[in-house]
Order: sequence, then C-alpha cells, then structure tokens
Amino acid sequence: MNEKINQWLAFIDDEDKEMVSMAEEKNKTLKKAREEMEYLTGAEEVKRLAELREKWDMEYELSIKYARKQGTEDGLRLGKRERIRAG
Repeated sequence: MNEKINQWLAFIDDEDKEMVSMAEEKNKTLKKAREEMEYLTGAEEVKRLAELREKWDMEYELSIKYARKQGTEDGLRLGKRERIRAG
C-alpha cells in the first residue's frame, strides 16, 4: 500500500474497507477525495440543491443570450428608423 497507484486502485475498487482505510491513512489526497465523494453522493437534499443550481445556471445563460439577441435586434430597428429620418 506504499505505491499511490495501489492506493487509488483500492479506493476505486472499494470492496476491502480495511485496504481503503489504510490507503487513506497514507494518502491525504485520497482521503479528501473520499470526503468529497461522500458529500456529493450523500443526502438527497444535497443532490437536489446541486440539480437546482445547475438548472438555474442554464436558465440564466439562456436568458442572457436571449436578452442580447433582443437588444441587438431592437438596436438595429432603431438605427434603421433614425437613418430613415435623417436621410
């Protein structure tokens, strides 16, 4: 369990809890990965909040794109009218 590759393989395999525990003791990055994985795959509420955040992000991006498109179209129409008035 001294080689990092063996530590990560034990972590990925996740069958022998004793081996995983030993690997986590020797590799702090592995321990942090376990904590993050448990956090992300833990409570249903956490999963739901992550899904809601992802949905909000996508809707925000779409609304910004739509607003830019509308602004550009409005600006072009206004510019045409001004050019007609001036010309």
